[in-house]
Amino acid sequence: MGCAENPDGSLSALMAALREEHSLLCERLLPAIESLMYKNAAEAGPTADDALLIRSKVLAFHADLARLFEREEKGMFPMLQRLEASTVISPCHAGMVKSRVRFAVIEQNPLTESLAKLKEATQACPAASCRGVLELLHEFEVILTRHLKLEREKLFPRAVELEGKLSGE
Repeated sequence: MGCAENPDGSLSALMAALREEHSLLCERLLPAIESLMYKNAAEAGPTADDALLIRSKVLAFHADLARLFEREEKGMFPMLQRLEASTVISPCHAGMVKSRVRFAVIEQNPLTESLAKLKEATQACPAASCRGVLELLHEFEVILTRHLKLEREKLFPRAVELEGKLSGE
């Protein structure tokens, strides 16, 4: 993710990198985890209930993550693109980006908690095949952590700073 390392990247470049990670997480990694959990449940025998429980947690997590990413891509990102193209913000609109950023961070917090619970349930699964799921969950966690850090430490602060400049704050 080239622009993630570029501290001077535009909001648009940062959002493009984030969209790539949305795709990686929701279209590749989570479906791979779901598929492996389905296979685990079929092969687990007496531990099938554990594997099915974990799979249901994965599906719920996937749905929550997809909803969050959709809100970002259809709400937050278009708003930030308009902000980046603006030359001035009227006083009555000042603070909207800052407010939306605060709300976005609040929406993200349950994801990390859910992922931790999912990993905990997978670690407790006695089926040997759950170890492969743990490896994928670790990879997923690394990417999601990097993703959230990019939003919280680069994209969101830059957007709030730009909003302040454009509104004369």
